[in-house]
Amino acid sequence: MPSPVTGGGVILACAPKGSPVYAFKAGGSGLLTDDALAWKSQERSPVTSDVSTPAFYDGDFFIMKEERVASLSRVEPATGRVKWTAELPGRRKYEASPSAADGKVYIMNFGGEVTVIDAARGEVLGTVAMGEEGDDATRSTIPIAHGRLFIRTNGKLYAVGRP
Repeated sequence: MPSPVTGGGVILACAPKGSPVYAFKAGGSGLLTDDALAWKSQERSPVTSDVSTPAFYDGDFFIMKEERVASLSRVEPATGRVKWTAELPGRRKYEASPSAADGKVYIMNFGGEVTVIDAARGEVLGTVAMGEEGDDATRSTIPIAHGRLFIRTNGKLYAVGRP
């Protein structure tokens, strides 16, 4: 399900269900050989994504792993080196793609809880409940535009930002 994403001279493609992430060198054409592969994540690595599309921000990829315990990893494009991995809080499932701006990464779980992570350090800065009671399938990615976060829960749309 994740869409390919580009950044740092590579094209990232995520295989489903805990399978590896593949980083191809940008600029290739036609039938590509193994030489086109910049790197591939290892089995049982925090670098995998089943549903969400990774974000490219501040020179790195932010890849969310949705398995048993959800986590977010900051990954160097050229090598696949993991700079940090942060466990996402709560017991609700995460499938929304991460969004990033202003030195932070934003991600929402099925219950409409938005988690904010420091992009540089991987520290969870906080979680804010935006969903209504009973929300259990909120999957929307948080778009960022004009200095605002647009947060859509099952029943509401919020624009969050400074006046």
